[in-house]
Amino acid sequence: MKDWAFAKTLCGIWYFWLSKKYGYMINLKIDSTNKTLAIELMLKGETVPVKLEADYKLVDEAGGLFLEIHNPECGSREWLTALLNESLVQEKMRFKLPLQKVLKFCL
Repeated sequence: MKDWAFAKTLCGIWYFWLSKKYGYMINLKIDSTNKTLAIELMLKGETVPVKLEADYKLVDEAGGLFLEIHNPECGSREWLTALLNESLVQEKMRFKLPLQKVLKFCL
């Protein structure tokens, strides 16, 4: 139940803050035990969905609640996997999460 609630909250965040710019999220599965996520996205300009699997970490700091993404894999999009991993080496892939009180309730 916890994973489902967290996934639905993140889907809502994607829809309201990111979908107009990048495309829509088809599916999101979270495994909080193993700290992994699997996302299926229909990104703008793509003809088939992009599947992304990654490890994640939630960081609760004074500045807010952050989602950090580690070790992303994009399956058939090797170039995207390479780009994301190179970005991670230079800078953490970290997103400040809105609705922090709601998310903390889910966790």
